[in-house]
Amino acid sequence: MRKFLGLCAVLFLMTSVSVLCAAKNAGKYKGTVDLVPSPDGKILYVLNQDAAEIAVVSVAEKNVTKTFPVPAHPNGFAISADGKIAAVTCGNDFGKVVLVNLADGKQDAETKTDHTPNAPVISPDGNVFMLPTVLAKIKRFRNMNFRR
Repeated sequence: MRKFLGLCAVLFLMTSVSVLCAAKNAGKYKGTVDLVPSPDGKILYVLNQDAAEIAVVSVAEKNVTKTFPVPAHPNGFAISADGKIAAVTCGNDFGKVVLVNLADGKQDAETKTDHTPNAPVISPDGNVFMLPTVLAKIKRFRNMNFRR
């Protein structure tokens, strides 16, 4: 029952975030494709594909506090266990992964990947980063140490 209520709360937040993101820039479609909570649950990070941005939503205030630009065609992201870095998968034919510093929104690093990377995963210790691609491959990076 507790998991069900938690799921209901997440679905409610997803709906609320979509409305909040749309309200922030009225008339511009955002295209929300992914939601990830911060490790402490106080922030909800929203990946908006059409707007090519990460929206930062305060759960307590129920509003968008800031946005960070990301490269074109973002389609998935994961947040490190310490909540400091987001790994954002981007692109279609020419995929890439970008590491975004969540404190200031700066893109710290990026690397090319295969066609349409998505659904990234960061290990709890932050030492391994993996993502599947449309070509049914799993890309694996150690220490997330790729650079521009």
